[in-house]
Amino acid sequence: MKRWTALWLSAVLTVVMLTGMTGAVQVKASVDGFIFSANGDQSWTVSEYIGTDAEVVIPSSLDGMPVTAIGYNAFYGCEITSVTFPDTDIVVGRMAFLLCKSLKTVTLGRGRTILCDYAFDGCSALETVEVRGEISSLGVGVLARTAYLDNENNWDGDALYLGNSLAAVRESAVGSLAVREGTTVLADGVFANRTGLEDVTVPEGVTVIPTAAFEGCASLKTVALPSTVQTIGYGAFYSCEALESVDLPEGLTSIGQVAFFRCRALKEIAIPSGVTVIDFQTFYDCRSLNRLTLSPDTTGIYHEAFFGCRSLEEVVIPDGVTVIGDRAFMDCFLLSRITVGDNVIQLGKEVLSGTAYQEHADNWHDGMLYLEDYLIEVDPDIGGVFTVPEGTTVIGGYAFWNCDVTEVIFPSSLRAVNNEVFEACKKLTAVYYRGTSAAWARVQIHPYNRVLRQMTVQCLGDRKAGDVTGDGVINTADSLRLYAAVSGSLALGVAERAVADQNADGVLNMTDALLLYGLISGRFIM
Repeated sequence: MKRWTALWLSAVLTVVMLTGMTGAVQVKASVDGFIFSANGDQSWTVSEYIGTDAEVVIPSSLDGMPVTAIGYNAFYGCEITSVTFPDTDIVVGRMAFLLCKSLKTVTLGRGRTILCDYAFDGCSALETVEVRGEISSLGVGVLARTAYLDNENNWDGDALYLGNSLAAVRESAVGSLAVREGTTVLADGVFANRTGLEDVTVPEGVTVIPTAAFEGCASLKTVALPSTVQTIGYGAFYSCEALESVDLPEGLTSIGQVAFFRCRALKEIAIPSGVTVIDFQTFYDCRSLNRLTLSPDTTGIYHEAFFGCRSLEEVVIPDGVTVIGDRAFMDCFLLSRITVGDNVIQLGKEVLSGTAYQEHADNWHDGMLYLEDYLIEVDPDIGGVFTVPEGTTVIGGYAFWNCDVTEVIFPSSLRAVNNEVFEACKKLTAVYYRGTSAAWARVQIHPYNRVLRQMTVQCLGDRKAGDVTGDGVINTADSLRLYAAVSGSLALGVAERAVADQNADGVLNMTDALLLYGLISGRFIM
């Protein structure tokens, strides 16, 4: 390859392209067969190689800016025999060297290297990979279809290591496997579908259980995680149906989506204090789970997090939780005892559908299912004018789904209305709020509330008590209208009834008429 001595002005062709939509500038440079793309952080990515040199040395910098990445498919099908990376931190992108069939030797520099999915896939002649520095992340199939993978001398029993990382595990692996001491990185999906494995020990120093690490390990019963683990990635234990126990280390801060999806033998789990979120379907269909301890620092339990945990009988939701997502505990058939704090704002739909709690009559009040001060759902058979009791703070998603209500009155205590609360309420014509318009503006309304947002919510707190006619003044006309209503010759609407109820007892009668007459005539002071 040409020596890296060419002057910037004579050896670099700079192409500047303006994007009219954003005004952003994309810079590309061509040097010695490398096509570089400038990144927004004052660095370069090798986006393509069009050179003819067989032995390639990746430059560490260009024009004073570091080269930090090899782009997607950058060397696709190139007829190179070796590649040497700089002694700096670098990312080798997805399929960067795909089908470089003449490539025999790869030398990784002394910096930290990220090898993305299938980086050297199909490099059939690749025999030697020298790791001088540290691999900080290893994707799926990095060495797939290579001579390196096929060479028995590179294997340690059922495990293939690459520097400080575990790169592959034989499909035929059975029984127990202890990852070699000194290993700090596991490749994504490294144990996936190794159906003969029953227990695995991960050594100290590993900080991430990566994406799909143990997915589909149908016979896996136990996993020993080190104290250094901070992250359990997306689908890490997905469908490990025999997994009975896993002790989560105290230093853990993140559990990814569907991490323990369908771990049907898992009986108990204790979430460490550093984990604040139980993500989408994290423990979906863990049907043997009967003991759950959530982190005291938990702030969110997201969609279907514990869906189908049919053995779970009790849940203590920490005070700091502000989000409980759609179907979070749906079909937890035995769940009858739930403790929750008073800070929940986002409350999804069907949170408790199919639970013993939902079935218990004591949790229903006048056709409404409550969890503390949170209205979960309303009996769909309820119709007409419906009043949500004062003291209710949050209305859950789809709470009035398919109800025949015609008018609904929200309490002044309301703090949040969640998604599509009036979905399929075809008869609904009006919504009222007992507070003022200023207070209503502070109520958090979920953006997905098509029916509610199409209506003008009438704030009853803005009207004067006694102003039955709604003209802004209290006079004889109001008294006469109230008297007509009390005597049965006139029916008042919701807003009129709210201001006509002089003693606030919820009933309109002659006492209210006399009180209003006294107020107008000056005989009583309200």
